[in-house]
Amino acid sequence: MYHIKDNLKLYIFDFCGTLYKGNTSLLFLDYLYNHTSLSYKIKYIVFWIIAKILKDLKIIGGDSYMRIRIKSLKGLNINEIKGLVNKFYNDVLKKIENEETFEFLDALIKCSKNIIILSNTFNFILESFPQKNHIKKLIGSEILIENSILQGKYKRLVNQTGKLNIIKEFCKKMVETNR
Repeated sequence: MYHIKDNLKLYIFDFCGTLYKGNTSLLFLDYLYNHTSLSYKIKYIVFWIIAKILKDLKIIGGDSYMRIRIKSLKGLNINEIKGLVNKFYNDVLKKIENEETFEFLDALIKCSKNIIILSNTFNFILESFPQKNHIKKLIGSEILIENSILQGKYKRLVNQTGKLNIIKEFCKKMVETNR
């Protein structure tokens, strides 16, 4: 059991559904569809159809659905993707901000340094979060990248690891470094 001092209180926010009204990973895949090459658009449609049919038939759940959907990212350059993320933030995410949650987050930023964002969204989306410099840790799902090229599969899926397990590990490290 851990005894956490008052100055070690941790505030945890989810990205999708809490800070933003929607699934930011799926929104980004849709955004990418409208802002990239024909070859990506074809892969996007093929994997979307496969995933949708399997999900509608209840053969797969949400995590497997996303595993299929991100296969469309295979072969894309992470630097090009990161270049689109800021535009995605301004074009899409700003419009679906949960204002009340952002007001609360901004108030916490003024008085606390122990804020983390833990989400199943892609880590490159979290890295573009405007308030990231005031957040202790951003933890998202990672897509496997080799030589700057996305491999179309997860390196780490937050939901697979378990958010509670990630929080426990983070708290353990936080307590150990503040003894």
